[in-house]
Amino acid sequence: VPIGPTRILQLWFALPERDRWTEPHFEVTPFGEVPLRIKEGARVRVYAGNSGAIRVQRREHTPVTVLDIELDAERSIDQTIPTEFNGFVYVLAGAISVAGTDLLREGQVGWLARTDGPGDSIVRMVAGRDGARVVLYAGEPQHVTIEAHGPFVGGSRADLIRMSREYVQGRFVRIAELMHTRRRR
Repeated sequence: VPIGPTRILQLWFALPERDRWTEPHFEVTPFGEVPLRIKEGARVRVYAGNSGAIRVQRREHTPVTVLDIELDAERSIDQTIPTEFNGFVYVLAGAISVAGTDLLREGQVGWLARTDGPGDSIVRMVAGRDGARVVLYAGEPQHVTIEAHGPFVGGSRADLIRMSREYVQGRFVRIAELMHTRRRR
């Protein structure tokens, strides 16, 4: 069955130090099973976190919100985000104004402002005259040191050396192994 064009967006989350060396995993959610929030002129697929009355919890080590938002021409939607979260929107198609900013266009990123203190903030998104599709990612900051070299990301140079050694020795878990383990459950 032909699937058509596919877009892959990859995002790395820093884990809390206590969970840094947890076993790897992934989850597959077929497109038709993603919870959908529908508001006049707006459709929000909720992969993680909250949107309106929809709440989706995944096997995460830190709270995150991951949304795929489609807006019809010049329509808007308000999204609640905890004030302490870092976040951004990435425009997949069309153009969008976020919290009254100038229009962001396809391929552009808009960083969400963060405020300190408890509670939630409301992020208003308004599509341009041709509508918009964006992904919104937001999560609780971990305030940890991050080191990166090549494909490896860790908390220290020692972490990078460890991962590089494990990779060369063939001890990294392969995605096919994770899929096999997941099917047996």
